[in-house]
Amino acid sequence: MSTEKLYKTTIIIWSDTDPASLELSDLAREAESGDSYCAHQETVLVSDPTADAHPPDLEFFSSAFDEDEDDDEGEEPPSDFPVRVLRAGDEAEDRTTCNTCGRSWDDAVVTGYTPAPSARCPFETYHKDE
Repeated sequence: MSTEKLYKTTIIIWSDTDPASLELSDLAREAESGDSYCAHQETVLVSDPTADAHPPDLEFFSSAFDEDEDDDEGEEPPSDFPVRVLRAGDEAEDRTTCNTCGRSWDDAVVTGYTPAPSARCPFETYHKDE
């Protein structure tokens, strides 16, 4: 897979307890609630991620939606579905990603499905049956 560009986000969170056993989402929640302190957040566009000091595993970004690979996410939404699936590098005002199917969308775009109420995925209909 050839990734032309990726966004890299650096976040510094200070806490008065050892967060080593916390999941990233719990650490972020602590920073949002005030139990920890977020001192810095920076996002930069990296045009050549492989040259970065901490290069990502590009297999992670290989399209989970490639038609020639097994479909672990379930059925693809139809092309006329009102919510567009965002790909790596697509810009969005409020990029949101489903933890179940891995699809991302711009929750700032108002449709009959978005903004997604109660953090629900607008692609739930297309989730793989478990």
